Amino acid sequence: MVTVDADGFKSAMLIEPDRFDDPSLEAATRIIEKNRLNPKFTVTPVIRCIVGKQVRNYNTYWVLVNAARYDVAERLRKVVLTKTKVDLAQQPYHGGNLKLDAYA
Repeated sequence: MVTVDADGFKSAMLIEPDRFDDPSLEAATRIIEKNRLNPKFTVTPVIRCIVGKQVRNYNTYWVLVNAARYDVAERLRKVVLTKTKVDLAQQPYHGGNLKLDAYA
């Protein structure tokens, strides 16, 4: 079970760990896809995934790319680059090296 927290939109999802290299990335991708038409859903630079006691922050740019939402990924990238001088495309897709942990 992966719990995804995307700016207050929380959802628990059962992801088959043997079917995906990164079940948390798949869960984050699914919350993006599920809320694609939801006007109240906002995209922030970081999506948090929780599995048990393990918490991982995911770079939303790469989650959007994984969901084939290239247009939204590029818009997010430009906004963050302008505001923070951090290029999301140059950041890892998750982990401790992610410079945007403050957004999580």
